[in-house]
Amino acid sequence: MSIIGVGIDMVNIGKMRAEIANNPNFIKDVFTAAEGESCEAYFDPSERYSSRFAAKESFYKGLPQWIQNKVGWLDVEIRVESNGKPEIVPSEKCNSLLKQSGVKKIFLSIAHESGLAIAYVILSG
Repeated sequence: MSIIGVGIDMVNIGKMRAEIANNPNFIKDVFTAAEGESCEAYFDPSERYSSRFAAKESFYKGLPQWIQNKVGWLDVEIRVESNGKPEIVPSEKCNSLLKQSGVKKIFLSIAHESGLAIAYVILSG
């Protein structure tokens, strides 16, 4: 197994809360309907939006450069499995590009605490 890309990102949850409040289109422009539904199920959705945003940013940072301009926010969905493990689910278009670059597995870790959300992604082939 070889590492094709690595990405990390950290988001200030308070700034995310303000962005959501001040930009009515932000959620629909950045998150899929399923992500929105999942985040809104929590007492403070901003924590969940922040960790998912950090995960998407981490993913894009880890992508080979030739792919970065070919995918957008909605080409990646962050899901949480029943056991609590987060996963990145790429769109069909994004998945095709990943295969072309040799990516076979995506590892994701996310966390939030003390007003910050962080995500770390490893793309392996």
